[in-house]
Amino acid sequence: MSLKGAENANWNLVDLIPIPKVNPTFPGEMSTPRKEIIELAIKPIQDAFAKLDEYEALIPTVSTMPEVNMVLKVIGDINMRSLIWSDPTEILVDPRYRAMNPAYHLVTLNCPDTLLSPDLPGPLANLRVPGMDSMAMDGYFVVRTTGDELATGNEFKVVLPLEFPDTQIQVHGLESDMLTQNWSCPAGFSEGTCGTAPASNAGTAAACRAGLAFLEEKKLPLQQNPVFNCRFFQKPGEPWGTPC
Repeated sequence: MSLKGAENANWNLVDLIPIPKVNPTFPGEMSTPRKEIIELAIKPIQDAFAKLDEYEALIPTVSTMPEVNMVLKVIGDINMRSLIWSDPTEILVDPRYRAMNPAYHLVTLNCPDTLLSPDLPGPLANLRVPGMDSMAMDGYFVVRTTGDELATGNEFKVVLPLEFPDTQIQVHGLESDMLTQNWSCPAGFSEGTCGTAPASNAGTAAACRAGLAFLEEKKLPLQQNPVFNCRFFQKPGEPWGTPC
């Protein structure tokens, strides 16, 4: 038998060789290899992808979930540098920093003081935290409040518990132990030597030197070095969706 035929005839044997249909709809039904491959292998895969397309429209994506959007909104409203505090346990075992005033553990990576967002969970909601300006120059008061009232003025609610509620502690800036100083943030002190103030003594000088070393070696580089600057997240204080 010759396979010669018309010019547009199908010369592919998988379309010409008759074989019994694997799943016949009537006795003796015949098919071709191509049709059987399509029906038994290709069509089930196509049907599976079609089902996935149907389910995709019904399943919410992560970006549209209300819970995720709430978390993103909270993160976007927060200056994340306000939530970066020192680890007291690490400082106390470090001979270079352990003489530092423990109240400086509350100082964040921001230059100015910060009022945290009310959207944060307690006890962080509406918490006022001191920045590096207060640590270096201005000083501040720390007070442990008994209720939900906010500390006012130059006072800060404390996250860590204090033995005596409502006890107010005055925290002096590093400049109180320096005769002369010139501070700007995040540049730091351009002049200023611990232990040179008239009221300075060995204890205050040691605390000043430890605090100054911690400020210059651990805190300021995180503000100065562009590696640590925000590049992809929400810009604090700007309208929602404004990238850094």
